[in-house]
Amino acid sequence: MNSVMTRAECEEIIKNVLVSVLGIPSNRILPESTLVFDLNMDSLDAVEVIQNIEINVVLVSDSLEGVLFNYHRLTFAKLVDAVYAIKVQQTQLLKKRRELGLSVRQKHK
Repeated sequence: MNSVMTRAECEEIIKNVLVSVLGIPSNRILPESTLVFDLNMDSLDAVEVIQNIEINVVLVSDSLEGVLFNYHRLTFAKLVDAVYAIKVQQTQLLKKRRELGLSVRQKHK
């Protein structure tokens, strides 16, 4: 059975993505760090960061489009909050679909 990702796990994944894409040490990434002004992320970096987050957090493609649109206003903590909220929502939807699928199969027996 798959366990639900915690916010701390999500935060660690995003931090690793930022370290990898931006080439910065992890100790520079604080909750209040702004992606643009403190971490020097540009628009090309933003696209790569979002793509890597979607892959590593296992999100539906393009689910972070709104986050990408406003990346210049984000702090690290707000990015983590947004990604985690989307992950929780998608996990709940997947669980519900599985439940409905099981109940549909049971009716056809």
